[in-house]
Amino acid sequence: MEEVEELKKEIEKLKMELAEYKKDDPVENLIKKAWKPKQYEQYFFITDSDTISFATYDCTTRFSNGHYRLGNCFKTENDARLVSNHLETRAKLQRLADVLNGGNITYWLDDNVRTYSLVYNHLDKEIQQVENVYKQHQGTINSTCSNFKDIAIKEIGKNRLEEYLKGE
Repeated sequence: MEEVEELKKEIEKLKMELAEYKKDDPVENLIKKAWKPKQYEQYFFITDSDTISFATYDCTTRFSNGHYRLGNCFKTENDARLVSNHLETRAKLQRLADVLNGGNITYWLDDNVRTYSLVYNHLDKEIQQVENVYKQHQGTINSTCSNFKDIAIKEIGKNRLEEYLKGE
């Protein structure tokens, strides 16, 4: 019995140390600052027909929880519209890459296959194309077409593509 009490005290001590550590953890602090509506607070979301709608947050429903879990829960209508535009541009870029790739699957370990992705260079203030061999960057759309950048700018538009690449 005495051992159990000592273990409980040790667990409480460790919990306090962990809480103290998390207080200074920048990632934990960012997570805490991420916006989540309070119970019965209004929020905006993107509908399946790409319109912006609003609802009252209710943490007891699958509807509200699903919006929040998928990142489809916004403080303002403008925030929702920006994300909607971002998703639309990403879809266009992915479809373009799929067409340019001719339906071929990229083989990341084949040194004969070059893939190209787009980045925004903030120093030079321009869209650039990066050649990749063996490296697959998380969330990046790749094409095997060496003219990917020029075709993407023509098809999607330079301003819209810049906004997408900069996360705006």
